[in-house]
Amino acid sequence: MSKKILAVALVLAIAVTCAFAANDGTMPKTLVEKFSYCLGYYTQNYFYVYQAYYYPEAQEYFGLLGMYDASTQNPLFTEAEMDKIIAEYQADYEARLTKAAKENLAEAESFLASNAKEKDITVTKSGLQYKVVKQGKGAYPKATDKVELDYKLTLLDGTVADSSYARGEHSVFGMNEVIKGFSEGVQLMPIGSHYIFYIHPDLAYGDANIGNIAPNSLLIFEVETYKISQ
Repeated sequence: MSKKILAVALVLAIAVTCAFAANDGTMPKTLVEKFSYCLGYYTQNYFYVYQAYYYPEAQEYFGLLGMYDASTQNPLFTEAEMDKIIAEYQADYEARLTKAAKENLAEAESFLASNAKEKDITVTKSGLQYKVVKQGKGAYPKATDKVELDYKLTLLDGTVADSSYARGEHSVFGMNEVIKGFSEGVQLMPIGSHYIFYIHPDLAYGDANIGNIAPNSLLIFEVETYKISQ
């Protein structure tokens, strides 16, 4: 194990110990709280990975409590009880994701049908919709290029899911490494342009649940391109 990994593990272990050595008595009660505890107990140092990529509802407090109890071998539940909690949560979560996917797809398609009628919106053969804010004069990126750019990703409800503007630094993406709609859109932009893309779920993440992006979410990208990178 590298020194860097050991240092990270040590910091995490200290944080968990400090947080729960003097537990305030708050115990998990709801299904999501119990699941968060079990996730922390079973995954330990990988809790945040599972939370970020698979179970965004998982609650940090109870996840850390599970991690602490795993380190002391003093769980709140038996292994059979934890397996049952995990199975119940996953069944409930999948049912809610299925429902959300259906509703989000209907909302996305309704929005796009209306948006396509706006005079400043162009619709490509794939169904990608875009609006030109500023037309640049540079070269057009190719599918094999990397492009330096700024972007803001907004969901249909107005939530900003990601933004290079907020981070204060440009991003560089390979056009063969991003979702179809984003890649197609950036290749339509001569360098120096500023566009807004409206991306159907089929050109984005489809019915996958990606962090704070729910299944079948419409994605709205504001993008400014600066240069083609080597």
